[in-house]
Amino acid sequence: MDEFAEAWFQLWASEQVLSNGHKTDAIPAATARLREAWDNDGFELLAVVNRIDLTRFDDNVTPIAMGEGRLVYGLKRQGSFTIIFEYGLPRRSNDITMDLGSWAASWHALGEPGLTDTEYLSELVEITGEYASGLSLNQVRTNHLFGRWDLREFHLEGDRLAHAAVAQTPDVSLNDSAQFRDFVIDNEALILSGRHEIPENMLAAIAPTPTRWLATGADERARMVVAFNTCSGCHQNPEVPGVPFQHIKSAGPVNAAAISDFLRGEVTLARPLPGSDSRTHNERESRIVLLSALVDLGRTEKSVSMMRNVKSLERIIQERANRVH
Repeated sequence: MDEFAEAWFQLWASEQVLSNGHKTDAIPAATARLREAWDNDGFELLAVVNRIDLTRFDDNVTPIAMGEGRLVYGLKRQGSFTIIFEYGLPRRSNDITMDLGSWAASWHALGEPGLTDTEYLSELVEITGEYASGLSLNQVRTNHLFGRWDLREFHLEGDRLAHAAVAQTPDVSLNDSAQFRDFVIDNEALILSGRHEIPENMLAAIAPTPTRWLATGADERARMVVAFNTCSGCHQNPEVPGVPFQHIKSAGPVNAAAISDFLRGEVTLARPLPGSDSRTHNERESRIVLLSALVDLGRTEKSVSMMRNVKSLERIIQERANRVH
């Protein structure tokens, strides 16, 4: 494990060039700080996060890819650094619909009234132990202030982590460029349905924050939806009130981690998200509604058709059809 960690620390010490030609910058101070934390028990677990809401569905609202479970860590003596391990929820059977309902039930059971602290922690350990393994690791993401704010993404390659393109985030050099504008214009229908994908050659190696994404001449709502789905737009976006740089951050050694207003309740966006006619968005409520519906998924043959016909669920599924955050 020490060799694995040291190899990752070293990635920060030198410029890394991705296959699409975009580059990271070198931050030797980050290598030193991360190594120091590793050697001195300097990381702390901030949150275990249920992201079953990132499950992918086809056009018939049939699940085709499971959501995630995440572990969020921070540096004890530097609250401006978090690292997130994001794991795909593993299959429990040959029936993905039944598996999705089973995972939803496992998460939902953590909220059962009457659970003692010991029982709660025991069930939580069982859940995280099932998904948190190298075989299920989708990606690792960081957000940090080492000289400047930025976000990075890493993928497991063999027995090492390697820098990867930042999902759904164009390189900042493309901001308000003809290439970015043309992408928004040409893909407007996909963007407004929540199903756009940023082309590989446009993806960034790092996501400096804050960034206000511009696409002069493109539809404003489509531009805002693309911006919202970028890493830099999901963190400290001037168009999304209540969004700080970190959605989860350390609040000190004896306090629960602090959670952003965006995750706590209702915010007013600059434009509606896909599937919605309203600028009002409540991330917490959306995740609760979807989880509650998924708890019953797979228990009856009517579950999928039931979800398909509930307007609120249709909106929630559409607005996060291609979200990664």
